[in-house]
Amino acid sequence: MNEARIHELKEKLAQQPQNDELWFALGQEYFDNDYLNAIRCFSRCISIHPFRAEYFFNRGRKQLSRDEFEMALADLSMALRLDPESDMAWHYTGVAYFYLNQYENAAECFQRSVDVGIKYDGDIVPPSTDWTWMSYMKAGRPDAAAKALERVDENTKVGYEDRDYKTRVLLCQGKIDPEDFYKNVDREDDLVGMAEVYGLSNYYYYIKKDVKRSLELLEEVLSYQTWHQAFAYKSALREIESRRLEVSGSKG
Repeated sequence: MNEARIHELKEKLAQQPQNDELWFALGQEYFDNDYLNAIRCFSRCISIHPFRAEYFFNRGRKQLSRDEFEMALADLSMALRLDPESDMAWHYTGVAYFYLNQYENAAECFQRSVDVGIKYDGDIVPPSTDWTWMSYMKAGRPDAAAKALERVDENTKVGYEDRDYKTRVLLCQGKIDPEDFYKNVDREDDLVGMAEVYGLSNYYYYIKKDVKRSLELLEEVLSYQTWHQAFAYKSALREIESRRLEVSGSKG
């Protein structure tokens, strides 16, 4: 957090307490490190200007960060009512449904995110495609999952920070060898590396049916010392006990 910027914004807000844009800027300063204060700021924005989608969207994202999935879903659904053409709002609404174990609803939202992303040439297509695949796999619909992967190829646009999603999709399409994928995991960026290892775990579990290797990779995800708020870490934490039971059951 930029403490000087936070101090500056608070001084301005002391003079302009009804300035929603200043509250939003303060919320953005808190966004990555202080979720509760970020939520408070976005709530103030909503109280001042209750019909701006970005305020509900950002509060919803921070509710996701705090694992308040029902509250996140309420905010993100409102963001979509106000701006149904937001590929990011569709995506994160899907994430909320995913963590509420409503996988069919999640897949539908991720598909809508892809639709809007393609329409506006956005970067969201590989991330939302990967989440669609995961949602359908968890819903027990492998054919629908495989079909969803067809919307991404080697030339599909993706943001640099989301590059791991594209390689994960290509892996599941059979276009990247899993051993090569593992060798090329980003060992410098924990957030990207963790997401890649988690994606490889899904590959071994759902496609190769190798539960033991999948478990080993989940354990590797949980060995990371940073980014425990990341979705890859949260997902590994949710799945590891059932995966351990599967492995121990197969041994028995």
